[in-house]
This record gives sequence, C-alpha cells and structure tokens, in this order.
Amino acid sequence: EGLRFERGEFDLIDVQARSSVGNERWQISLGGSTRTADNYRDNNALDRQTGSLELRLQGALAQAWLRLEGSNEFLQVPGGLFPAEVAADRRQSAPDFAGDFSSLHTFRAAAGLRADLGEDWQFDGRIARHDQNGRFRLSFRGFAAEPATQDRTVNSVNPQWTWRYRAGERDGQLAFGGDLQRADYRLLSQFGEQRNEQSVNDVYLTALLPLPGRLDLSLSARHSRITDRISDPGPFAVLPQGRDYRHQETLGAAGLVWQAASGLWLSANWDQVLRYPKVDEYFGSGFTPDSIALAPQTGDNLELGLRLARGPLQATALLYRLSLDNEIVYDPASFANTNLDRTTRDGLNLNLRWALAERLDLDLAYSRVDASLRDGGRIPLVAEQHGQLALNLDAGAGWRLQAQWQAASDRLAGGDTDASAATLPGYGVLNLVARWQREGLQLHLKLNNALDREYAAVGFEDGFTGQVASYPLPGMHLRAGLSLQM
Repeated sequence: EGLRFERGEFDLIDVQARSSVGNERWQISLGGSTRTADNYRDNNALDRQTGSLELRLQGALAQAWLRLEGSNEFLQVPGGLFPAEVAADRRQSAPDFAGDFSSLHTFRAAAGLRADLGEDWQFDGRIARHDQNGRFRLSFRGFAAEPATQDRTVNSVNPQWTWRYRAGERDGQLAFGGDLQRADYRLLSQFGEQRNEQSVNDVYLTALLPLPGRLDLSLSARHSRITDRISDPGPFAVLPQGRDYRHQETLGAAGLVWQAASGLWLSANWDQVLRYPKVDEYFGSGFTPDSIALAPQTGDNLELGLRLARGPLQATALLYRLSLDNEIVYDPASFANTNLDRTTRDGLNLNLRWALAERLDLDLAYSRVDASLRDGGRIPLVAEQHGQLALNLDAGAGWRLQAQWQAASDRLAGGDTDASAATLPGYGVLNLVARWQREGLQLHLKLNNALDREYAAVGFEDGFTGQVASYPLPGMHLRAGLSLQM
C-alpha cells in the first residue's frame, strides 16, 4: 500500500497509488496510475492511465485469485531523424510525421487456482483474456499514412500438475501441463482489411532430479502445434484466402548443476528454442509474399555457468552459444517482417557484487557477444559490448547515493544486413541517484545523463534513401519523486 509521486523535466508528472484490505483468508487490492509528459522530442507527448483490481482467497487446501487490469494510452510519434536533421536540431520531428500517433486501450482479466491434491500433488491453473484496441497513424518519408485500427484478442488456459518427492535430503519434482492460446487479430488500414486467427497448443513435461554428489539434473520436453488462418483481401493480397498454415515442433532441454564446494556452483544447460511469428508480424506492408510466409524461429542454446558466493563477493559468469534458424526481424527496405538465414551469437555475461567497505559496494555487469550472420556479417542492432558499473554508498541518516555508468559499443542499424549504411556510434552515460528513506517515507532524486551526452540507442536503415534514421535520447535531465508506504 502506498502513494508515489514523480516530477521531472519535459513536463513529466507520474502518480501511482495502491491500497488493500483483508485478512488471512481474503484480500482486495486496488491500484491506479496516471502519467503525462511532453518527452524529449517534439510531437512525442504521452498521456497514460491505468487501473487494477485484485481479489485473493486463501483456504486450508487451496488459494484462488482474480485480477482485472485496464489502461488507456495516447502517444504522439516523432519518427526517426537523418544525420543532418540530428545535427540541426536533435529534438525536432520531421514534417513527414506531423500528426502521427498511437492510441491503445487495453483490458486484461486473469484468474488462477492453486490446490493441494494430497501430500505430494499440487494443481496450478490459470485462465486469461487480453484485449487490445488500437488506433494509429505511422507515416513514411514522403508518404503520409492514413489512420488505421488494430485490434487483438488473446485467450489462454494454462493447467499444470506437479508431483514432489523426497530424495535423501533434497526435493525432486515432476510436472506436466499444457499452454493453450487462441488469438484473433484484425488490422484495418488504407490497404484494406487483414485478419489472422492463431491457435497454439502446447503440452510439456519437466523433471527436477536430485543426484548423488551434489548434482541436480533437470529435463524437459515440449510438443507445440500452431495453426494460422490468414485473410488478406486488400488490393495487395498475395495469399489464397482462408488458407490454414500449420506447424509443429517437439523440443527438449537438459540442465545440470553441481555444487562443487561451499558457495560455488557450476552449471551446464542445453535447450531448443522456438518462437512463432506473432499475429501482427505476418503483416508488413502486404506488398511481398515474405510478409505472409514467415517461418517459425528455431534453434539451440548451449550454456556453461559459474556462481560464486564467498564473503563480500557474489559473482556469476555465463558462456553461451545461441544458434537460430529463420530469426524473425523487421526489414525496413521492404517494410515487412522477414526471416534471416542462420544466425549465431557467441557470448559472455559477467555479473559481480562486491562489498568494498562497510557502507560501500560495487555492482558490475558486462556482456560481450559475437553476433554473426551465416555469411560472417554482423547482426543488426546487436552491440558487441554492453557494460554497467554502479557504486552504492550508504551515507547515513537515511541517505543512499549511487553513481551509475552505462555503456554500449557501436552496432549496425536495423535492417542493415549487408553493412552498407552508417553504424550507430557507441555511447557511455552517467546517471546520479540520491535516495532518502525514513520509516514509510522515501525521497529520490535522479540526474540522468549527467555528462549531457548526445546519443541514440536505436536506428534503422531507411528503405527509400538508404540513410540511417535514428531516435535521439535526452541529454541531461532531472527527476524527483516522493513515495509514502502505509
């Protein structure tokens, strides 16, 4: 329960509130928020409201819950800027995008039940419905779009049964269940009406098996089936109407964790990857067959990990190789979603927390990845190096201070698979944070981009001109907030 208020530059006002009543058998919670801001760029104002209601019931052998959420959001969309435009005024929005916007109304309803079925068995079930009704106008350079509507409804059912057993001094478990989803998508634009009815049916089995010698083995298998019924009767239709597209995959995963010594764990994991195209990813501009005939994204992920917890030091390290077939990306040259050929990511992730002194600690996160296409080229929008370094100081009298440095190396613009366009430069940003807390009251101040760096994290190769259109982020700006916990 509590109230939070935040004020910041670019006319940011954010208010959040939450309250609950109940006892050990029932609880009702209410929440709501409102956020308005002009934001850094011109033609980028935001107006968003959210609300939620949650009911929880607790019995001797079961607990149930119901959650309702709704939101309304209106966002002006400023579009990307070419290099000459960034140099002239990085806050501007090009005239081509004047009047562009995105309006979204969302409603979610979900209910769940957890019940004990005897001493060793447990049932977990969840049903949910998610409705999104959107209206938007997103223009291209030299081409002013007309407003369009985009509506999506997703219904899902997720039952799971779990059996737990004792293996020596440790617990093992076996779980099986299903993930069933039905989605209905409708896009109505100046190119006509497009629809997709998508059905996904998954069944799975997982096991956690304690082994002698401080070893834990995990195994899982999943069978997944998808059916897409796509309708595109517009003027650029390339698809026989009412045709069903079906696909199925059987996936496996295995993991092993070994506690090699006190405070030291080693792990090895392998899992197969599957991602179906989302219902709206089938539709780009509708100009090309590739915007319809998307293949599911599949692949394999291999990991070797280490976790260390010794005294003032906690650290994790992870080496991995992720190999994907038919990776799904947006291609700005054709204004459509498409599949890449085989891609590979060889990476290293490091995380460290070190108590340097009684009131001073350091947090470090670093990642390095070699992300390559089949022909050896780089994967767009993937930086080779990311890093974050934070120093945290307990200054006493309720004050905590933090200096945080975030950095990324250069990366190819989105859609630039042949590395023919300009790269997005690397950047480093310093943020300074001060928090004061006493009992239920908290004050926080944050100076973002304290060195006033000019940078953009995202950019795409423009399909008409070949230039890179980037999305500049704010320079130095301040936010202040007040929170009250009751």
